[in-house]
Amino acid sequence: SDKHSVDFFRSIEFSDSGEIAYHGVHHGIPQKDSLDYIQEWESFHSLDQGLRRISEGRDIYRKVFGYDPLGGKYGGYKTNDLSDRTIEESGFMWWCREWTPRDTTGGIPDEFYELEYFGERRRVVSIPSTLHGRRWTKRQVDILLRKRQVISVQEHISPRRPDGRVQTPNIFDDIKYL
Repeated sequence: SDKHSVDFFRSIEFSDSGEIAYHGVHHGIPQKDSLDYIQEWESFHSLDQGLRRISEGRDIYRKVFGYDPLGGKYGGYKTNDLSDRTIEESGFMWWCREWTPRDTTGGIPDEFYELEYFGERRRVVSIPSTLHGRRWTKRQVDILLRKRQVISVQEHISPRRPDGRVQTPNIFDDIKYL
């Protein structure tokens, strides 16, 4: 966590145009074949393991920003049976669990693009990802605005995953479209 990186992340978090969300400690576990990559939330074998990893990541976040993150998203939108429970138990207020850009053909029900909640003991807002950083159309935005639905764009800060593959969306490839 060098000073230049911390200053960059703080400039985004403390602006009115974005929020740095929680995304994990290491994103995942590279394998011999990059197609076998295991996303971080897929790797949790127990609730305690998941909660410890999230606590570790939140400590890093807190050192940079001075407070805990309010929400985040699953790496690669990949999960297991414990994933939602780790989010609920960790006290997050919101979480992005689905990636489906706003459909303009009517093939996906409008309800998909509405806020939902999950959690058994406390409600966590489930925010759908509705636009891709560079692959969005004016029609998608117009529909979201007209129906007063969530406009949510998630961007990776790094263009590469730990296994070297390009992850998208990312701010380096998408900055001019954002």
